[in-house]
Amino acid sequence: MMASMLHIGLTGGIASGKTTACAYLQKQYGVAVVDADAITHRLLQHGQPECDQVLAAFGDAMATAAGDVDRAKLGELVFRDKAARQRLENILHPAILREIQFELGKLEAQGDTTVIVAAPLLLELGLEDLFPLVILLLVDTEMQKKRLLEQRKISAKEAKRRIQAQMDNRTRQNIKNCIKVFNNGTLKELYQRLDEVWQEIANRRVAKLPNPR
Repeated sequence: MMASMLHIGLTGGIASGKTTACAYLQKQYGVAVVDADAITHRLLQHGQPECDQVLAAFGDAMATAAGDVDRAKLGELVFRDKAARQRLENILHPAILREIQFELGKLEAQGDTTVIVAAPLLLELGLEDLFPLVILLLVDTEMQKKRLLEQRKISAKEAKRRIQAQMDNRTRQNIKNCIKVFNNGTLKELYQRLDEVWQEIANRRVAKLPNPR
């Protein structure tokens, strides 16, 4: 009988290191990853129904020359306009949930026993109950600002607006069964903490997890 697949959530605020953490766990432990951000990117490409719906809701000025949704331009709008953000979420969230479930089904059919679902809006998407464990990446506000300024080349004002538009760390820590990873330090420190987390998950005997490669 095939073992049931363990779903592990991974979430955190903007610039908390979610992509870096997923890439490390995937490389080091061979764990499968379903990335909600990558799903969103795909949904906003030309030819997708959600792309058409977003452009209908926000106007053709939000389109790139190729017909995709201009994510940078859309981001500038929704991070400063709560009503616009809600309108966008009403379009995308049901589709993101559908695609996550589809990807999980494919992975389970392939025989994967452990999968990480990386979702910045894990609570907002109503995904909390899907996971017996959630890896929660936490970073202080000043570090978030620093990373946003360096990585995304946006203004300090825009960085502050984007941080404030998201759920705060105190609320995130109410997630059930979360394992906290504080990521204010170096990459080496993050990787060491992720190794500890993976061992902690194994020790909880939630599932038989793969050994490091």
